[in-house]
Parts: sequence; C-alpha cells; structure tokens
Amino acid sequence: MSAEWLILRADANFEIGTGHVMRCLALAQRWMKEGGQVAFVIRGESAPLQKRLEAEGVQVFLVPTQATEAEDIQFVLHVAQAHHPNWIVVDGYHFTAEYQFALKRARKRLLCIDDDGRVAHYAADIIFNPNFGATAALYPNRESYTQLVLGTDYTLIRTEFLNHRIAPKIIPAVAQRLLITMGGSDPDNLTRRVLHALTELQDSHFQVRAIVGESNPHYDELVAIAQKPTSHAIRVEQNVSAMPEAMRWADVALIAAGGTLWELLFMGVPTLGFSRNQVQATILHEFESNGAVCYLGASCNFDGVALNRRLARLVSDRTTRKSMSAKGQRIIDGSGSRRLIRVMQEFNFPDK
Repeated sequence: MSAEWLILRADANFEIGTGHVMRCLALAQRWMKEGGQVAFVIRGESAPLQKRLEAEGVQVFLVPTQATEAEDIQFVLHVAQAHHPNWIVVDGYHFTAEYQFALKRARKRLLCIDDDGRVAHYAADIIFNPNFGATAALYPNRESYTQLVLGTDYTLIRTEFLNHRIAPKIIPAVAQRLLITMGGSDPDNLTRRVLHALTELQDSHFQVRAIVGESNPHYDELVAIAQKPTSHAIRVEQNVSAMPEAMRWADVALIAAGGTLWELLFMGVPTLGFSRNQVQATILHEFESNGAVCYLGASCNFDGVALNRRLARLVSDRTTRKSMSAKGQRIIDGSGSRRLIRVMQEFNFPDK
C-alpha cells in the first residue's frame, strides 16, 4: 500500500455530531499504519476538528459551507485529481445516488459507509454497513458490481481505543462509577435530563463523570446542576481527549447511541442507551436482543423514573453486567479496519 492515497468525505456539526468523521478516522489510522496517505474533505470550518485530524497526520480540505451538491462533487474531484487516490470513501446520509454516480463517472473507486439503505440507488463499488443485523435486503437497488461488506466484524475502532482495552474487563459486585456521554453536541440536552433524574435516585451513591463535547452549549448549566446537593459525586467535563481512559474507569455507561456505542462495547463497558433516530433504535434493539446493551427507548420519550429503575437494577446485578461486557467484546473485536482494508485491496475494479 506504500504511498497510496485514501480520500474520506464526511461531515460533523451540531446536528449530526462527530460520529461519521470519527469512524472514518479509524479507517484512516489503519490505512496510514499500513503505509498509505489520507486526505479528509469536510464541509465548513471547524478549527478543533481540523486540528484533531491534522494531528493524526492527514491533510484536511474544507468544502464551502454553502456549496451545492454539484459544487461538493467538483471539490472532491479536484482533491482527487491532485492526489490520485486508490479509494474515495463517503460517509453520511446526504450522499445521494447522483453524488455516487458522479464519482463513478469520473472512474473513481468508491466506498459508501451506510447505516440503513436510504439511498434510492447505490453506485458505489462497496457498500459498507457495520451494524449488527445488517443484511443484503437493505440494498436491493445497487449496481451489479457493488460488493456488500456487512456486520460488526468490520466495525471501525480508533487506535486510541485499541491501545487501552482490558479483556476481560473487571466487573465489580456493585457498580459505582457511572459514565454519561451523549455525543459531541447533545442537541436536545439529554445530559441535563439524565442528571436531574439521578438526583431522585437517593439510595445509590455514584461517582458520575458527565462528559460533553466542545460544541455543547449547555456546559455551564450542567455544571450548576452537578454542584447541587445530592447523594452522588458528579463531575461535568468538557472536550475530554482521553475517552479510552474514561471508559476503562467506568463500571456502567449511559449514552445516546452513536459511534460511542461501538467503542464502549469494544471496551467491555455495560451500557444503557437512548436512541435519537430510527437507525439508532434499530441498532439498540438488535444489541439488546443479543444481551449486549440495555435499550432505554427514544430520547424524545425520556422517562426519568424508568431510567432510574433500569439503572438501579443493572448496577446491583453483577451477573448481567459481566455477561454484557463479555458479549460486547466478542461482537466488537477491534480488527474491523484491517478486515475492511483487505476487502478494498482485493476488490476487482469493474472494467467499464
């Protein structure tokens, strides 16, 4: 792979969070480890995100915020013309059939990272869906050459987590360390509702770390809640870079599903999760049916009493937590990026 280029097209903002970019970063890290080079193309300006990516040794190119789809495509093709990539990867719900066909007409190898089969027709060479229970039935409308890469064997985990996993994780008799993380932006301020609910759970004594992203506008409000008298020791932290260490610290995690879910499963942390959309609901349902997570329902239907009931039950049930931890680490083994790159290297590019 020496010196071969990979171009990754993904976005991150307050509404969609950082999950698309972060899982692309996991692929980028492995690509570079194998000797390749990486360019990220992202929409708009985000100094912290750009700094984070450049610290990994990748080049970053910024699509103008108001660019049309056609202008977005031309921007990506301009970057490709300069770098001659082996593959272009797109990850996001807004990369339409027209977007994919445009890149294919330019004779580019294209991999589409997808979660739910919402695109009308797929022109990508590879459709990659890393979700539990993903099947070919999601993709009836695709080109004859399109290869499907499906399931959690290919889940992308960043290097910083690969270097910090404890297998098996130590599971205490009673869980006391609670990690709360609702994504980089937490647009509906789910963290606030969870902290308020915990103040009603007076029979338990948790050490709580509530971690919020730099783009979360509610930090001061959350700190004020944490400082109110309660039976728990609550600390609110913003823009934490050492997430693997926080997950190793945690006995239980409480999250809104997204990229963090895969990392927690890999780290063996028993997890309770809310969904913010139908994709996340489907994923959490699948994992709960497998005994790997506790699904708390949609965040828009938040019920503090129900949360406290499920949480109190789980923290005192070591057997269930131990089983959840082991199942999560079996499902997400950390070799997904390596496996996906093997598929990409072995793909037979259609002669057309």
